[in-house]
Amino acid sequence: MTLISVIIPVYNAAGFLPQAVESAFAAAQDALDLIILDLIIIDDGSMDATPRVAAELAARYAPAVRVVSQPNAGPAAARNHGLALARADLFAFLDADDQWPADKLQIQLAWLEAHPTHDFVLGRVQYTGLPGAVVPGFTFDDQNSITHVHLGSGLFRRRAFERFGFFDEAMRYSEDFDWLLRALESDVEFTILNAITLRYFVHRESMTYGKSVHEIRSLVALKKSLDRRRARPLPDGSPPPLKRWSDFKEDAR
Repeated sequence: MTLISVIIPVYNAAGFLPQAVESAFAAAQDALDLIILDLIIIDDGSMDATPRVAAELAARYAPAVRVVSQPNAGPAAARNHGLALARADLFAFLDADDQWPADKLQIQLAWLEAHPTHDFVLGRVQYTGLPGAVVPGFTFDDQNSITHVHLGSGLFRRRAFERFGFFDEAMRYSEDFDWLLRALESDVEFTILNAITLRYFVHRESMTYGKSVHEIRSLVALKKSLDRRRARPLPDGSPPPLKRWSDFKEDAR
């Protein structure tokens, strides 16, 4: 049996949370009872019915679900809180308004077992628009673009966070992008599988819905990466280039 810690940060998402949690347990069950979940819900100061819904889920799935509350501090702080509490050596992240396909954990656990030098494994993201939301002009993520990657699509070893650090709590947006850039600046080993490993729901209540690249701080993350690379220049004085995202795709291996 393999223990996997699943970290779910939630803020005012009572209507979405049960489906996210149910999808995580369905994915564990689909793995032929080879996986045990250590699921941690981090309530980031919600003001709706989230505390009650989270408590009901903890009772329903006891003792596999823990609920921890904190004053509102943003997704990075909530995820870091979950990482500090996690019991497993494998981590997965799931936002409260997303869901996993049933075969996600089975596929990604098998991949990491077959590739012991990998720090983590990602997969493809399927986008679905909910009523009233303007959906992107694509159904699936662009695997050539790091900006279309979501943490929920991955399975991570504990050592990845020991190597590349936790999330930057000063960033309310793009903290996941910032973390992935730090990984790319190193000798990280990972693969982006062709399999769909996250269902991402586009809706008007999402904290990133309708936000521009400037508003979600993607350029800030890129500038931080450039500054770090400029601090260790190549012999010609130029910053080391980032590894190409497309080189990590499964069919590029």
